[in-house]
Amino acid sequence: MQPQGPTPSQPTNELYQLLADVAEGRRMAAEVEEVRSARKARVELVRQDFRQRSQGQAPGEAQQVEAAFEAHLAALDQVAEALTLPERPRLEQAARQLVETACEVDRSLRAFDWADMTSGETPYPLLNLLRRLRDTLGQPEHPRAQEMKAWSAPVLQQAMRTTASDPRLAPLSAAFERAVQALEAGGTNLFPEIVGACSQLETALLEEPAAAPPPSSWLEAVLISGRAYAEGEMPEEMLTEALDALEERMVVAYQDFENAVLESTTSGHRVQEEVTRSRDLFARLNEILEAIRADLQTCADLPRLLDSLEEIARALHEAQRFFDETESQAGQFPCPRCGQLNLPGSRVCSACAAQLPRLELTPAPTELPTSQDLHSQNMFEIAQAAEKAATGEISSEQFAGYLRWGFELAQRGREALDRIPPESMPSDEARALAEQTREGINEIQTGLEELTSWSRGLGQDFYRAGTRRILRGGQKLVAVQQKAD
Repeated sequence: MQPQGPTPSQPTNELYQLLADVAEGRRMAAEVEEVRSARKARVELVRQDFRQRSQGQAPGEAQQVEAAFEAHLAALDQVAEALTLPERPRLEQAARQLVETACEVDRSLRAFDWADMTSGETPYPLLNLLRRLRDTLGQPEHPRAQEMKAWSAPVLQQAMRTTASDPRLAPLSAAFERAVQALEAGGTNLFPEIVGACSQLETALLEEPAAAPPPSSWLEAVLISGRAYAEGEMPEEMLTEALDALEERMVVAYQDFENAVLESTTSGHRVQEEVTRSRDLFARLNEILEAIRADLQTCADLPRLLDSLEEIARALHEAQRFFDETESQAGQFPCPRCGQLNLPGSRVCSACAAQLPRLELTPAPTELPTSQDLHSQNMFEIAQAAEKAATGEISSEQFAGYLRWGFELAQRGREALDRIPPESMPSDEARALAEQTREGINEIQTGLEELTSWSRGLGQDFYRAGTRRILRGGQKLVAVQQKAD
């Protein structure tokens, strides 16, 4: 057996070495069985501890960890079978499974704990981590205090190093440095130092200038995939799919615009200027989309074209806002008592306070797509539904249906991946594709959770982050499919 590098578990390393000794005839199988049995009992205890810690969490969040434990326990059973007939090929296969499943247990546990420790009310994981650390250390003899300190120290050290070189991030770097110093110092000053670092970091994050998001998820999909394609990190098919979706949306938007112009009751020189300007923007947008398609083979001008696309899309978005405001003013209706004009949606007259008639607005009917597969087009559908919910085209109840559909797709994809037997993935490439698929599903799951937070009124940051995540997750799945084909 070839020497094995260290795994996250020293007992696993020792058991692997014992199996190598048996394969080489340096040790009896009976001696190793005792160590294996003790190791399995220890893994069972670790799993029980995890189950206690994960009580109250969503079942899907703990499922991956449970699957990793099951696979590792099965690998320990496979070791026992190999020891009953200690032939070298059987021992080597059992040892490989033992190491691979041990690494997966460690990775899934770390992912679960990181998600748990960085969950909170803001979209900033590091701020949530500091808050959890502050709250934990503020309670005498908290059972997870040492665990939180052990988790936080390397994370904050890395954050301190990566932000120190950028002058714009000096406040963040200072907050991380104070937190690291507090963790290293310990003692009675630990808690107030963490409180101070938390406050400083929160202030820095709130004051940090955030880039304006693209005005639509369709545009954002093109920008993300296009810039990744220019760097050689995304297949052409993914960018083409995003372009198709954006062009389809632009055709609908232009038709809606022309219909609105025909139906509009407002006029005037300024309105006519904006109509002409909007038509010109639509034409330029179409030209840029065609230029992007023509540039796909060389990527000679793709970054500049994408920047121009975003600039024109923002200008078109602002033009649409002008028409919305104009139409809103034109849509004012008179009070039945005094004749005062009131804005749509007003409950009482702004002049005489009389009760105004309510206009019932019924959202357009929406049916969920029939596809039950986890692929990128369905992620576009959810991003499209999020934008419709943001603009009032569909109701919150209808968008909740899309979210439930998305969670079901993610769950179905994860279950299909878990059903693949390890022996059917003998090569490193196959295992890497399976891991990339899992990462894509996890990205989609997180994006859906962030969109759920946004739908519950927790802020636009969750809308932007959630939309980006499900699009990136869909792109990862496409990249895996391309490699598999």
